[in-house]
Amino acid sequence: MSCAFALCRDVVMKSVQLESMRGIAALAVAFYHSCFIAAPRSDIVMNSVFFVDFFFVLSGFVMALAYHARIWQGMGLTEFLVLRLGRLFPLHAFAMLLWVVWLALYPPELRGLNQTWQNFLANLLLVNAEGLTPSLAWNYPSWSIGAEMVAYLSFWGVAVALGRRLNLWVALAISGLAYAVLFWAGDTVHRTFDYGAVRCVGGFYLGVAVFCLHKKAAERLRPGTAVECAVLAAGLALLSHAPGDMAVELLTIVWFGVAVFVFARSGGAVSHLLAWQPLVFLGQISYSVYLLHALAYEVAFHLSQAPLLLVDSAIDTARNYRLTPFAPLINLAILGGVILCSWCSWQRIEEPGRRWSKAFAARLRARATARALPRGI
Repeated sequence: MSCAFALCRDVVMKSVQLESMRGIAALAVAFYHSCFIAAPRSDIVMNSVFFVDFFFVLSGFVMALAYHARIWQGMGLTEFLVLRLGRLFPLHAFAMLLWVVWLALYPPELRGLNQTWQNFLANLLLVNAEGLTPSLAWNYPSWSIGAEMVAYLSFWGVAVALGRRLNLWVALAISGLAYAVLFWAGDTVHRTFDYGAVRCVGGFYLGVAVFCLHKKAAERLRPGTAVECAVLAAGLALLSHAPGDMAVELLTIVWFGVAVFVFARSGGAVSHLLAWQPLVFLGQISYSVYLLHALAYEVAFHLSQAPLLLVDSAIDTARNYRLTPFAPLINLAILGGVILCSWCSWQRIEEPGRRWSKAFAARLRARATARALPRGI
């Protein structure tokens, strides 16, 4: 989401497996943000917040696939940003507008202290993952979109500077440096407004490294069902670990890289399951799911009369939940509504924005080509 949750489906190696995985990850993050619980949350649910890092890894993989060669062959920064912002910004702006409407209707005395216009501007302009705001605010998942923009800008610069020399080891070095900074700064990878851009850069260049490995690996290397099942088992083991251990967090992110590599090439039984059309559809609308779910839970939380429960977490700040035995049904209804709204916003906002950005970028290329031609030709 980030988000790879925001990347065009036509550049994911035509791999419906990765598309479906993106959708599952978006739904897992949405469920993590649910404020309705019936019992203490399992470690798997609490660790599902790290599926944001899966978006970052997949984003690096897809960006390297779609843009690396085009950038070092001459794609300018303006064209690159038009394509990226045309994909990301329309839905982001729409989601921010919905938050403005909601907070305008909500009693002022009950609003969060951080819902200021200064924070609104930082979020709208996607400078919300560099430590410029005191906390998450407004449409809080958008921090990862701001973090992605930092990764995109760095990728364009690195691709221009290194060209063909951007390889597996360079990408791993940049990724390792980013995670070393996080390790030096604290005891968790879970950074958001507080320099979440560094977290994103680490995952993004891990994805670039996975692409370099994918490109160099022999075509006949096709992992099958056994490898797919082993990858899933390893992931469940890591996600089942008690939250708070940075070493396990980093291993989980490495596992995301392994999963992207395996399912970009594989055709086993799990891959066939991931090719199920409803899962592919979920992947198509995953960016909308990611950006719209927070407001849905915000509205439901304040309309609910269920008792409040304050819960602390090893990887997050204390949060208020609504404690109710009907939590599973409420979550199912909310997520179903989010999926329906996401389908509409994908059709009406995301796809038109993507088509507009491609057309505008094509016009930019045509003008640049015309200026480069000798006069008289």
